[in-house]
Amino acid sequence: MKTKVSIVPILAIIAALLIAGCTYSQASNGAGNTTTATPPPTTPPTPPSPPAPPGPTGTITAQIKEFTVEGSEFKFTPNSISVSKGDKVSITFKNTGKFPHNLIIDELNVATKTISPGQTDTVEFTASKSGTFATYCSVGNHRAQGMEGWIEI
Repeated sequence: MKTKVSIVPILAIIAALLIAGCTYSQASNGAGNTTTATPPPTTPPTPPSPPAPPGPTGTITAQIKEFTVEGSEFKFTPNSISVSKGDKVSITFKNTGKFPHNLIIDELNVATKTISPGQTDTVEFTASKSGTFATYCSVGNHRAQGMEGWIEI
């Protein structure tokens, strides 16, 4: 008896072998290439924060206030200045007049030298008292003639 062999199962087997061969061929072509797992990118470590500035220690740092006051017949320019209590104050007195002048603040024990026209003198002090204090020229009767100003603390 002759057996009839159907061609369809044979074609299916051949197709399966071809597909398997192609798959094996693609996998083997990359055999020389090795891949390694790439670790996820890491963020650089955060540098430590700088230490916080020291807090208040109970002392107040004095602010340096600098002024130039011009003295002439018979006035100060400017004729008033304002500072805060505890401020370090520097006043440069410039004689722009024709006669000798000075600048005095009695309550703060502040006094420039008596200077000739064109000269300057600088005094420095700490504004240790609150209030409004007169500044004046003590030469002759200059104060009586209006050479007076004010410092407000």
